Amino acid sequence: GAVYVRWGRSACHRGADLVYAGAMGGARIYDSGGGSGYLCLPYDPQYSERTIPRQSGRAAVWGTEYRVEHFPFTLPYRGITSLMHHDVPCAVCMAISRHHVLMIPGRYDCYDGWRVEYVGYVMTGQKTDLGRMQHVCLDKDPDTVPGGYRAQNGSVVIPVEAKCGSLPCPPYAEGHEFSCVVCTR
Repeated sequence: GAVYVRWGRSACHRGADLVYAGAMGGARIYDSGGGSGYLCLPYDPQYSERTIPRQSGRAAVWGTEYRVEHFPFTLPYRGITSLMHHDVPCAVCMAISRHHVLMIPGRYDCYDGWRVEYVGYVMTGQKTDLGRMQHVCLDKDPDTVPGGYRAQNGSVVIPVEAKCGSLPCPPYAEGHEFSCVVCTR
């Protein structure tokens, strides 16, 4: 089956099996080195060998926090009124009897022949962060990691807006958040 990460939720859409649930992680916003992508870190890690902890120069993975109050998201879970500084969950999902997965930025519908797995908004790190992070599609109805409100300023996600100029406007609109859809076939 097609495997994808559902960012912002700890469960999969109907018709997809949960491989594992976890927390979103990434490089710290103040670090110019290290990784440049987000990871879905399982809640049950295994370590093969012990090393000397906290050796200098090693890259670190931090938990990823929402850097947005609420808009454009809806907040149907556990009475949360703001996402700010809450940690982001994730789920690795396998879409049964489908073989391809595609994230389409700027759309909330799949093209003909593709099935919607989830709809969301394109997110990445802040433009003032020292490191670069990948763009991900974060579920439009986000959840949070239980007990994950820490304001650590480790790794963050924030909505991505259209910037006219080299991006053609129209059809894009200055300052509008990019929707996204994850599709399988």
